[in-house]
Amino acid sequence: TTEDRVPGIYSLEELLAFHEAAANDGDTSPYVNSDGVTNLYADIDMSSVDNWTPLQGYGNTFNGNGHTISNVHFNYTMSDENRSFSFFVNVNATICNLTITGSYTVSNPENLEYCYVGTFTNESAGIFRNCHSYVDIYAPGCDVGGISCRNFRTIEDCTNHGNLVGQQVGGIFSHGWSDNESLAETRNCTNFGRIESVGSYAGGIAASDIEASIFSHCINEGEIITPHVAGGIVGNAQSSTITNCENKGAVQAESTAGGIAGNLRVLNDISPVYSNNINNGTVNGEPGNDSNAIGYDERNQQ
Repeated sequence: TTEDRVPGIYSLEELLAFHEAAANDGDTSPYVNSDGVTNLYADIDMSSVDNWTPLQGYGNTFNGNGHTISNVHFNYTMSDENRSFSFFVNVNATICNLTITGSYTVSNPENLEYCYVGTFTNESAGIFRNCHSYVDIYAPGCDVGGISCRNFRTIEDCTNHGNLVGQQVGGIFSHGWSDNESLAETRNCTNFGRIESVGSYAGGIAASDIEASIFSHCINEGEIITPHVAGGIVGNAQSSTITNCENKGAVQAESTAGGIAGNLRVLNDISPVYSNNINNGTVNGEPGNDSNAIGYDERNQQ
């Protein structure tokens, strides 16, 4: 009976109904429980859905409960009014225990200077835990991340298996930073996908850490390629902490390449922390080792 129904999403039809209600300030109580949690209780096949606006209104947690949202195949065109595309929008909550499969093809015909594409979200100040992307993304005019495009908080126990093409491209996120209000930390994450930047930073975990993010126990197994700066873990690391990470992939860059970090830079007089990392991949065709784990190390220039 309706009275006995536990709030949550049980089918594609209910996911679409929830999407419609959340986008129009409708009643989401059939889907979000009294604790503010939206639970997914079934695998969802989205092969019949060809238009999507990023999901909102899911409370303080969206729990996939180990389920998969599959066949998410979307084509999207960026505009000055809409500069981002993803499954969820502007995450300030917890997204956990969810897998997404499919592909995004995103164009930027207006050549907007900033546009953001991520499998799960365009931007996260929340928490991603045990989330997995099998989504191929082709967005050569935008920044691209396998989980989130921009990240300002926590991503843990997540993987990317999709092949990604864009400007600044990272297997887990494109770029992010810590500040006085939040700590950006990525831990226990692995990239398996091919990461290609057409003209900027590329990294197996992150393309560019703008300021003082933490990376720990992360692994890259994918190929990283760019004409600019590439790193197996982080392309451009600024005052970052990178510990206990490993690169197993092939890193290629015409400008600067490192098996762990392309650039390791000092920002605001804060020196990066780099320890216990293993470079077992290749760097521009050469076997990986400690000597080519960092492409450019600004600590040595001071």
